[in-house]
Amino acid sequence: MKANVILLTAGVALSIVSKWLQFRGKADIGDLLVFPAAVFLVLGGLFSWPQYQVWLNDQDTSGAAKMFGAAACTGIVSFQLMAWIVFGRKLDIGFLFLIPVFISIGGVVWFWIRLKS
Repeated sequence: MKANVILLTAGVALSIVSKWLQFRGKADIGDLLVFPAAVFLVLGGLFSWPQYQVWLNDQDTSGAAKMFGAAACTGIVSFQLMAWIVFGRKLDIGFLFLIPVFISIGGVVWFWIRLKS
């Protein structure tokens, strides 16, 4: 089985289990499962992209491709954490997690430019 199918399936499965746990009254565990689900979905999306596979398998661009993926995952997890704290816990301090979101977006753009050249 291809890596992208496994990652996407794991992400969707974790999302479903997360929602099921939230509806069953175990909101804290369900809320926490959203984070690995988001990472699996981002990585599944990246591995579904043929150009990312080329970058990852090329010895010259492999490191930048891995950092590209790490920056994308960091941005998604930071955004999920911000949304969970602000909207789920009703705490404005969660907006501080927008800082790593914007830094991660900058990292994604920087590595994208580096990989495209």
